[in-house]
Amino acid sequence: MRAAGPAHFGVAAVGAGLLAAATVPGGELGLGAALACTGMAVAVASARPRRWTLWSVGMALAAVGLAGMVAIRDADWLIAIDLLAALALGSLAVAARGEGFGALARGTTAVLGRLGAATPFVARSVARATPAMPARRLVPALRGLAFGGVLLAVFGGLFASADPAFARLVPDVIPEWNLSLVPGQVLTFGLAVALSGALVLAGPAYGWARPVPPGRIPAIDLRAVRSERGTRRLSPVEWGVPLVLLNGLFAAFVALQAAVLVAGHDRVLATAGLTYAEHAREGFGQLVAAAALTLGVIAIFMRLAERGRGHQSLWLRLLLGGLCVATLAILASALHRLGLYEEAFGYTRARVAGHAFALWLGGVFVLLLVAGAARGGAWLPRATVALSALALLGLNAANPDGLVAAGNVERFERTGKLDGDYIAGLSADAAPAVARLPADVAACRIVSPGYEPGSPDGWSSANLGRWRARRALRAPSSTSDRACPSDTRPWPAHDR
Repeated sequence: MRAAGPAHFGVAAVGAGLLAAATVPGGELGLGAALACTGMAVAVASARPRRWTLWSVGMALAAVGLAGMVAIRDADWLIAIDLLAALALGSLAVAARGEGFGALARGTTAVLGRLGAATPFVARSVARATPAMPARRLVPALRGLAFGGVLLAVFGGLFASADPAFARLVPDVIPEWNLSLVPGQVLTFGLAVALSGALVLAGPAYGWARPVPPGRIPAIDLRAVRSERGTRRLSPVEWGVPLVLLNGLFAAFVALQAAVLVAGHDRVLATAGLTYAEHAREGFGQLVAAAALTLGVIAIFMRLAERGRGHQSLWLRLLLGGLCVATLAILASALHRLGLYEEAFGYTRARVAGHAFALWLGGVFVLLLVAGAARGGAWLPRATVALSALALLGLNAANPDGLVAAGNVERFERTGKLDGDYIAGLSADAAPAVARLPADVAACRIVSPGYEPGSPDGWSSANLGRWRARRALRAPSSTSDRACPSDTRPWPAHDR
């Protein structure tokens, strides 16, 4: 492992840490956090931790795109997923070697194994930059900065006293120094620097997955050898019988679901002893779980099935393909059930997330079908990761909280029923849809701080979702004395 990175990387990593410390603590996540993440990405790229390929560049861009969602979306739950996925994709961009699922799994967590050595690595990189600035050049630079600071203070004060608009602008540009924020700023600086260093160290150019020195055989290679020699393959009878039975079960279930897909509400309500919640909500979860388990079954048989002659391989692909097709039909049934439930009770975050997960699962099964038809699936792991990244970016573009609010506003327009308590708990991303409600209803039921116009964010907390919320709800609320509407058919408590 190299003792230090390039001098310019150390300076860039410290700069990204300072930017994060100045913009992230003390306010809402927004433009400052997005810029800090971008600065970290630039610092990592400047160190050249690996030879860049189309795949690694694509993963890096996806990571930056997801991290940048902190300046666009306001939903905390979605931003948390975005940032975790951005870290995993960033690690994958610099560390992944190979195309298998195992290599990709190691790549997504490689950065975690380098966090301990990251800060000393960055410090040594910064030390490299020190000789490049001798004292005879450093002292004049410090004098120039001090002189410039005095000039800015003098003339800035004059301009601020001369123009109230300029005076209001200054606090937004220059953050107020708050001693209570210092611990958070120090922690944020250290985290940004450590993550930058860990991402660089995760790359093959700085020690991760480097060629093994002569005479050293890591334990993982020994396990791989034992796995190849000791794995017992399933004979055609051992894999054929369970796959035929499973295909038969899936086909029978799909045939029974066809009536539900056609009949809709009448079929659901006529099912003895079942309510919407039992038939749709619980049924959706069970069907999606069955689809997810089917992925594991397919992976096991692909790994362990013995394929001697050509017709055995053909039968295996046909049986596994049949499972994929049946699972797609099951996912369609699950989505139909969820649609019936949403039509009756409205939208929630959990239901929108369930829709997204089911559609993602369907995409994975389509990839499996294509791999089976093409008789080659070396590209499948990377395609699955790319599909996942695109799906998460698409979920952000769809604005889940906005979809939830829009669906429930439409339900209110049809039925007059509204669960205002739930909508009030949504983020500012929902405000444009909430603004469609009658003013007195919105004023009566929507009390979330995320919807209050309030004062604009500073530049470091600038966020498109909150800006749109303030703009949408800028009009004054009605002062009508009409009583707040009540929802006579509330959502089930377990699904709120």
